[in-house]
Amino acid sequence: MDRPEVRNPALMTVVSAATRRLLVATTDVDGLLDLRGPLIEAVVQSRHKVFVLTPSPSPQAVARLERLGAVVATTPFAHSGINPFGPMLVRRDLTAQIRTFAPDTLAYCDAAAALALSGPAAHAGVPRTVAMLPRVPVAGAGSTDDTALQRTLARVSAFVVETPEERRALATAPWLDGSVTMVAIPAAGVDLAAHPVEALPSLADGLTFMLVSSADDAAARAVFNDAAARLTGRGTTARFVDRQTAPDPASLDRMICASHVAVHASSRDGLARGLIVALAAGRPIVTTDVAASRDTVDERVNGCRVAPGDAGALADAMASILKRADLIPPMARASRLKAERRYDLTVVNAATLEVLGLNGGIAAAA
Repeated sequence: MDRPEVRNPALMTVVSAATRRLLVATTDVDGLLDLRGPLIEAVVQSRHKVFVLTPSPSPQAVARLERLGAVVATTPFAHSGINPFGPMLVRRDLTAQIRTFAPDTLAYCDAAAALALSGPAAHAGVPRTVAMLPRVPVAGAGSTDDTALQRTLARVSAFVVETPEERRALATAPWLDGSVTMVAIPAAGVDLAAHPVEALPSLADGLTFMLVSSADDAAARAVFNDAAARLTGRGTTARFVDRQTAPDPASLDRMICASHVAVHASSRDGLARGLIVALAAGRPIVTTDVAASRDTVDERVNGCRVAPGDAGALADAMASILKRADLIPPMARASRLKAERRYDLTVVNAATLEVLGLNGGIAAAA
């Protein structure tokens, strides 16, 4: 299945509905903004309320969330210090904060948020909880942390995972009630109207490969730089650009459009915004073969996949594109089609609003 799982969007009509309240819990506000900023904006535009609960956001992140229309609250998720009553006090404060927001739905966006807020959410009587984690430990036996997370997630109302493959694996998890709602929706979509196809730079001037992994992913940067050094050592004259020099989404988008090939070198599961922007712009993709990221590539149709952490394999993949630069234009067209089929922001947001119980304004037509 190439599109997000959702009731047919063509059969959806706008209806009036009472305002509902969504509480989003995360320890990574920058990651939340990077991938789910457009979702928050869509919830607000649907005339619902969005609250974000997080331990230590930067002032810049708070300002961005507030511009989207969200209300931000800062509360510790864990105790630090020697007070033996510290953990109990943290849980008490979290419960009180949740009761203040009185959410209809609480979305956990990472494992730490789920572990910290599951108990307080139950005490506060939250009617619906949704896990939207980049990784869910599915296997029955695992680390102590995985086991604790599984016990926590066994109590959620619904799961949003990024791929049908993950949903099928989760459906067989021995620790989970099979009746819980599970849907596969990409973590982010791209506004196809705001991100049209961009003409490729001239191939005659040599190729530019751009790293689009998350700006804070030092391991991905190291692998990319290692691969670039290997290619340079072979006499390659290609250019290699690091997204770390792009301080904001707008500058990242411009740099992607000025490049020929987008490279995602991360070993982390999950989707990077730069990948779907590159797809929309019509750029071939070289990505690591990890959950969610691998789904941006149809092998040798719009790019290729490599093993995570393998600089040699990454160098070889980029070299293969250098040898057949004539295939870049058809690969570019295939990338845009991939964006249209799977990562259309309108469809992604509609599907996510539905599972969050916030499709006030979106309902199935009779």
